[in-house]
Amino acid sequence: LTVVKTKLYEVESEIGFILQCFNSMNDDFDMHEALLRCSKYCKSLAEVMKLINFSWTTITDKFGSLNSNLKSELEKRIEMCRSLEIQINCLNEELKAHKILYDEDILQFKEEITAKNAIVTNLTDSNSKLKQECDDLVEKIHNIERETKDVQEL
Repeated sequence: LTVVKTKLYEVESEIGFILQCFNSMNDDFDMHEALLRCSKYCKSLAEVMKLINFSWTTITDKFGSLNSNLKSELEKRIEMCRSLEIQINCLNEELKAHKILYDEDILQFKEEITAKNAIVTNLTDSNSKLKQECDDLVEKIHNIERETKDVQEL
């Protein structure tokens, strides 16, 4: 019974000490620090803290590995985006070159159409003049024929 009472007093003093440590904590890091301080005096808590630290190290390593994998994947994606950007820029330059050629072709076609329209206008004008001359000649022929007929009748 004396041993049990002694053990209970030890546990009670450990609990009191732990509560004192927790009174000053503000966040999870303070709690971790408080637990580490308490574990120096409480053997059962020291075992739990070893387990927590091991788990924390394992989790940290896993997150580090995951972070490394994500960073590697991100670098690959960034490189892929840069490659796509270069391809897009090349295609844009090619498109600009084609547009320049297209614009030059359009300008040339417009010039050709203007020249052909001028030829058509000249031909139309010439045709009109020739038709007028033809009409004038036909009228002269008719006049000559009438005069010839009149002369023959005389």
